[in-house]
Amino acid sequence: MHSLPQLQNIPKYHNLFIQKIYHSKKNMVAYVLLNGKPRILKRFAPGYRTNFTTEATTLTTASSNLSIPTLFEKDEKNHVLTLGYISGENMCDLLNDPKVTLQEKNRLMHLLSTWFIEFHTFFKTEDYNLIHGDATLRNFLFSTRIWGLDFEETRKGQPLEDIATLCASLLTTNPFNATYKYDLCTTFIRSYLRTTSYTQSNIANEIAYAVIQKIPYRPTEETNLRNLAEHVKNHQFLSKKGPNF
Repeated sequence: MHSLPQLQNIPKYHNLFIQKIYHSKKNMVAYVLLNGKPRILKRFAPGYRTNFTTEATTLTTASSNLSIPTLFEKDEKNHVLTLGYISGENMCDLLNDPKVTLQEKNRLMHLLSTWFIEFHTFFKTEDYNLIHGDATLRNFLFSTRIWGLDFEETRKGQPLEDIATLCASLLTTNPFNATYKYDLCTTFIRSYLRTTSYTQSNIANEIAYAVIQKIPYRPTEETNLRNLAEHVKNHQFLSKKGPNF
């Protein structure tokens, strides 16, 4: 994979100073100073050109309407996207932090549901829906609001796929399968369904499927993930009484 430091040999990136490199499976991502301004640089390997185009298109289309990064430049030659830097706390860290109160975690889940409502509504057409496609907790930041990141897997799909993926992400991060997380998922799902036209399509099975999909990336945890998926299938995420705010 092409590295970000190699960019400094290219004239347009001579004033590039890498501050922090982030873990990413498909590309190189870094917080940088570029010409004295804070930016996020994402450099895609040539084999991920479709992802490069998908993310650039999504950001260009929606950054003025949704809480997502601004795209400053799409460098086709070097497979680099230059994005605005967003300062905030990662939602995965916040929701798993024992020092954050349960009340605050529930508030954050409401805010997350609002972000998804706005995203899905913005990209909904008469013919299809676009979904985030990789709605894990680490792709969201919180400052004064929720910010969504990483749109290289945005695609056509059912919005509840995103909702299930987010819940599976919460349940499978440390502390794994914590009891309080089921209540947070319920808060999130109810808040989302209450203000959209989407219906509950056996959400427990959707979440269980999203858990199973993690096995190829976490093979040493296969048994735990399969057991969790079975438990999720039998969990009543929504009571018959409906939302209770």
